Amino acid sequence: ETSCSVGAWGPLCTICENGYYLAGDMCQDCSLEASSLRVLSIAAASLAAILVMCCVGILLGVISTERMLIRVRNAYMKNEQRIVEFQERVTAIVITMQIIIIVQESHVQVG
Repeated sequence: ETSCSVGAWGPLCTICENGYYLAGDMCQDCSLEASSLRVLSIAAASLAAILVMCCVGILLGVISTERMLIRVRNAYMKNEQRIVEFQERVTAIVITMQIIIIVQESHVQVG
């Protein structure tokens, strides 16, 4: 019987099983990263939809370009801290996914 947490094994429980990655001193389930990626995809799709609606509104003459830019600037200023935090999280997720892919490829090559 082992005293390691789920997904961990080996000396001092520092080796992660397939489907897990080492985060700090614990093995985390890779599916958690996948759910973060889903949230990121939904946010990107929502942003794209808003952008399309704005462009359609401008093209149809419902709203002027100047007024739209003012609204975008005000929204950015109001949510600047949240936007910066979101950018940092996206960067961390992308880098983590790159590391996971590199590690998985290395494991496949080593056997």
